Amino acid sequence: MEGYIDVHNHGLFGVDDGAGSLEESIAMLRMAYEDGVRTVVFTPHAHYRRGHAAPQEIYEKVEILREQVKDMCPGLRLFAGNELYYDSEMPEKIENKEVCRLADSGYVLVEFSPGVGFSDMKRAFHEILSVGVMPVLAHVERYECLYEDKDRVPELWALGVFFQANASGVLGDHGSREKKFLKRLLKAGYIQLIATDAHDTEGRSPVLSECAAYVRKKYGEETARGCFIENPQKILNNQPL
Repeated sequence: MEGYIDVHNHGLFGVDDGAGSLEESIAMLRMAYEDGVRTVVFTPHAHYRRGHAAPQEIYEKVEILREQVKDMCPGLRLFAGNELYYDSEMPEKIENKEVCRLADSGYVLVEFSPGVGFSDMKRAFHEILSVGVMPVLAHVERYECLYEDKDRVPELWALGVFFQANASGVLGDHGSREKKFLKRLLKAGYIQLIATDAHDTEGRSPVLSECAAYVRKKYGEETARGCFIENPQKILNNQPL
């Protein structure tokens, strides 16, 4: 399996708590490329503390990186996006294009505080859906409210929410509880996307091959291709998941 697509990545320099310099961005992209990643959607935080870059700045820096890596990483595709921390103003910001959708598609990557209540999360998704975009819940394994009742993920799925898991969580890097939770969701078909959530080249690196091999072995080729290639490509094509 080749050509992984990473739809959650903080490797864009100087915009959030990810890559701090152009050189670090290039190093992250080189590492990803050597690991088999062929497409990266940069998703800097749109967050009251961790990220305030306007879409124009994001687009400009993505273009700088395209030019910088075109020879060392031939065929690598780079796109703009955001990881949107939900607050009451976010639906309006989405509607007014004050934040970036994933690769200019109809999908947005959304995160919450890990301790968010389920009723608040559900209400937020209703509000996001009301402005005509399709929400992807970032790192689904982080939200305590989804562990409390096994019917909550299916309830959000029925509402029109899609789910992204971090590769590190699938592999169990953060403990068995997350791994078991994601195992259940993968078996049930609720995970559409697995991404790196990369912030650097060491502790939170932009690699997917180990997780892709694990998912292929444990859950089958179809699931692996869906999570790492086919579903992300549907987002890039603005097609239904």
